[in-house]
Amino acid sequence: MCIINRRRRAKKRAWIRSWLARREKESVYHRLLKELSVEDHETMKNWIRLDKDQYHKLLQLVTPLIAKKDTRMRKAVTAGERLTLTLRYLATGESHASLGCQFRISHNLISSIIPSVCRAIYQVLKQQFLRFPTNQSEWQEVANNYFTQWHFPMCIGALDGKRVLISKPPRSGSEYYDYKGHFTLIMMALVDANCNFMYVDVGASGRASDSGVWDRCGLKDALEKARPIIILHIFISTVTISFMQHTVTTSTITIIILYIFISTVTISFMQHTVTTSTITIIILYIFISTVTISFMQHTVTYS
Repeated sequence: MCIINRRRRAKKRAWIRSWLARREKESVYHRLLKELSVEDHETMKNWIRLDKDQYHKLLQLVTPLIAKKDTRMRKAVTAGERLTLTLRYLATGESHASLGCQFRISHNLISSIIPSVCRAIYQVLKQQFLRFPTNQSEWQEVANNYFTQWHFPMCIGALDGKRVLISKPPRSGSEYYDYKGHFTLIMMALVDANCNFMYVDVGASGRASDSGVWDRCGLKDALEKARPIIILHIFISTVTISFMQHTVTTSTITIIILYIFISTVTISFMQHTVTTSTITIIILYIFISTVTISFMQHTVTYS
């Protein structure tokens, strides 16, 4: 019986598949990418969406966060391979099995490489490319850019959402089922006048509406707390630019003043902080602005 059982035992699987062991010689990273970086920069940019200089700069930034040490059993996947694989995945959305055949890396390892590299990229680039204004002068600069480039007064960002298709999570019911009949996650983003991201909120379930996502968003609370101050500074900067460009009109200033008045009083009532002094200052400010405009247009009368 012992002899029969030994014969029936399955053969031991190899520690590593032979074609994976030839990664350092035959993978697209060690062959194709090196050829493209020397011979064809345009194709390299199309392949990983970064040119040669951008790629090496990003690699230098993320290497301390994604590099692994070799062991006695095998050599680690290098930081360059990890970054290239992730960039290719982000550019094409290829399956892990397809990427595994190209880079000669097991799909199990790929499933851990991509999230870790994405976190590293976010960590090193967030302050430079995803920076939220933190003071009045930065908000004022955003508003100035919108007015000078797109002729939108008192605009501090363009906000929109995007639904990302996903596979239905287990035991989620209709939580992620949207009105288009798909299972989705919602990404809401705020951009400046140059289409640079200032704020991104990802993770709301597909069933949520735009107003529902906005109500649960941290951006809403932050803006409502600072709204009166931001509006006042944006108003001053917008009118100043208008005077410099000789494009200010009575209707423009009237609308802006009315918006400031309504917004400030509404917020004060919501916060139960409306006082006589608050309303007096608002009325006085409107009076001074109106008289100034009248003098400029020579329409001041006795009444």
